[in-house]
Amino acid sequence: MVTLRRSALSTGKTLVLMIWWEISIRWG
Repeated sequence: MVTLRRSALSTGKTLVLMIWWEISIRWG
């Protein structure tokens, strides 16, 4: 359960980072 939650959190962080990069490239 803890491992699953940690994995989901890591995936969420990666997703946010990818979206953030996409936005910064478009605005930059």
